[in-house]
Amino acid sequence: MMRRISRSCIIVLLSILLYLPAEIVFAASEKCYVLVNNTGSFKTDVVTSSSVSIISRYIEPVEAPPPGGVRLDDCSYSVHLTESPEGYYISLSGRHLNSIGNSTKPGMGGYTQALLRAVYRTFDSDDMKKKVCRDYKELLASDCKPVEAVIFLFNEKIEMIPEGSVVRTNDRFNIMIQPVIPLYAYIIALDSSGSLFKVFPNNNVTSQTNPLNAGNQYYFPPLESEVIFAFDNIPGEEKLYFLLSASPVDEIEAFFDNLDGGSQRNRNMDSFAKQFVSRGFKLKKKTKQVTLKQTDTLTNLSRQKVMAELLKGSGLLVKTVTLKHVR
Repeated sequence: MMRRISRSCIIVLLSILLYLPAEIVFAASEKCYVLVNNTGSFKTDVVTSSSVSIISRYIEPVEAPPPGGVRLDDCSYSVHLTESPEGYYISLSGRHLNSIGNSTKPGMGGYTQALLRAVYRTFDSDDMKKKVCRDYKELLASDCKPVEAVIFLFNEKIEMIPEGSVVRTNDRFNIMIQPVIPLYAYIIALDSSGSLFKVFPNNNVTSQTNPLNAGNQYYFPPLESEVIFAFDNIPGEEKLYFLLSASPVDEIEAFFDNLDGGSQRNRNMDSFAKQFVSRGFKLKKKTKQVTLKQTDTLTNLSRQKVMAELLKGSGLLVKTVTLKHVR
């Protein structure tokens, strides 16, 4: 038996629909498209097909754009590919994500890996990350490994130097890393003059090499060493980059082996940021009390309890400390 609906009920329903956000009213019928802005040396249909498959699998259903193109107000995801001697770099943006990924693998495997990294890095959910890792365990082997370590950047008073601190010419500092699990560490300094310097691994700083063992405390420079870290007489912005990974990052060694001269400083930094700094996403940070284990008669560090920073994540963790250098 059909129920009659009064005219007043219809008016009420229409009023509700009119005031609902457009994305709710039309979400069921709305199509979303993938727009590949640059395909590099790949065929457009191959790149589009791969992008549609991966975004549909993990983000939301999408399609290749229709022959007539898409309207400005259509739902779309933009994929921009950049090729360079260092590999592939992908910028991926849309209504549910805005991320980047890169790869040094050749061919379509490199494109797919870069796209997967861009998708993987956008997730906060561990369940979604695990799903992507299960599906692509070979392409994302290094990205899916957990990484956890304590970082302690400290001054002559054995006090932590936090992000944004003011430092002065001739101020001394040291670095301590205590891995929670075995890992590979890379410490890079960008000084106020714009020069990049690889603090570790570096035989001129320490004989210690990667990997670093879980539970041990590693000091840079070593406390008993004649090497001293101190800020020079050029004020400006100083940065320290801590790059941590469960797997070796051979590209970092290759980058510094091929580093250009002083006239290329800006270009060097741009390349470093694109290849490595951009890979550190969704880093979990909190402070933790740790006991310094290494005995040193000059600084009397042994058994001191200090507040340090605990970093946790997966893939390549990138922790940046920016300091303001004044005279």
